[in-house]
Amino acid sequence: VNLIIAYTLTILNVLPRMVAKPPFTMPAPLGAMMSTNWNVMSFIMVIVFFIISFIIYWPFFRLYEKRMVEAEHADKKATSIEEK
Repeated sequence: VNLIIAYTLTILNVLPRMVAKPPFTMPAPLGAMMSTNWNVMSFIMVIVFFIISFIIYWPFFRLYEKRMVEAEHADKKATSIEEK
C-alpha cells in the first residue's frame, strides 16, 4: 500500500525523486529527507506511511495477543488442575 502511494506521489511530483542513497543505518525519516535533498514532505510522508502500516497491522496484533492470552489462561488452568 505504501509503495503504491509513494510511487503515485512521486510521479505526480508531490514527493521529489531521490538524489542520494543514505546509509541503511540511518533512521527512516532522516534518511528520507537526506535522500530527497532535505525535502520536508518526505519526512511527513514517512510518518504518514508508518501510521498507515500501523492501522493495517493492528488487527493482526490484537488477534495474536488474544490467542496468547487464551493460551496463557489454558496453561494456568492445566497447571492448577495438575497441582490438585
